[in-house]
Amino acid sequence: MSTMLDRIRRVQQRELPPPPIATLMGTLHGGVLCDIADAATGLAWAATLSEGETFTTLKLKVNFLKPVRTGQLTAIARVVKGGHRIGLMECDIIDATHSGAS
Repeated sequence: MSTMLDRIRRVQQRELPPPPIATLMGTLHGGVLCDIADAATGLAWAATLSEGETFTTLKLKVNFLKPVRTGQLTAIARVVKGGHRIGLMECDIIDATHSGAS
């Protein structure tokens, strides 16, 4: 059995296929951005887990600052506070016109 971080790295190295949403084209409904943020923060948390440990999302809060009509999106997630059972993560979803999280 491998850790979640091992599996994430295998996707990055193209040894495993990316999730279908990673290749999605076209206009996205705002709810999809919630899914992207949930996935990104989940990956950030999963990277801290040991082999055999799992997790689930307890709460998700999203603020939309502007619409994105075209282009590639990048989700930048980070663990703000880790705990033994519960953690707090943040995620910024940016497009190519932004150089980093705001």
